[in-house]
Amino acid sequence: MKVAKVKVMGSQKVYWLTEHQADVITEMTQSGQYAGKLIPIGGDRLKLSSVKSIEIEEEDFNISPAYFKEAVKKEMNGALPEPQKDAYVETYTRTFYEDGTEVKLPFTTLCKQAVPFIEKDFIVKSKKTVKNPKTGKDEITYEFGDVVEER
Repeated sequence: MKVAKVKVMGSQKVYWLTEHQADVITEMTQSGQYAGKLIPIGGDRLKLSSVKSIEIEEEDFNISPAYFKEAVKKEMNGALPEPQKDAYVETYTRTFYEDGTEVKLPFTTLCKQAVPFIEKDFIVKSKKTVKNPKTGKDEITYEFGDVVEER
């Protein structure tokens, strides 16, 4: 992994920065107007004018200091899209008798009949509004995918 190593005047300590952090510090030093400003680097606060050099090197991420790992994690969280934890999947419930024939009766009517039935929730792949040629009314048509739940 590419690491920006920052050396500071008057110290033998070397700080690790991400490339983005190094770019920001480089821009600030080149402008010259932030020389006296304190900046947070590796858990310390240093004057920007005390930065001696910034060198980009390849290093093993496993040997990096904890503050560098945390900075990389924060940058990655901002750069990557948020995971879709509760992504909405539209489902449609269809009712069947035990023999597999589909039932078009309302739920309350089925309960009153006291006949065993099965409800299956299907994933809706696509949904379109189509004009029925016989009635002239708009109707919704579904294309179903896999069964999500069966009860």
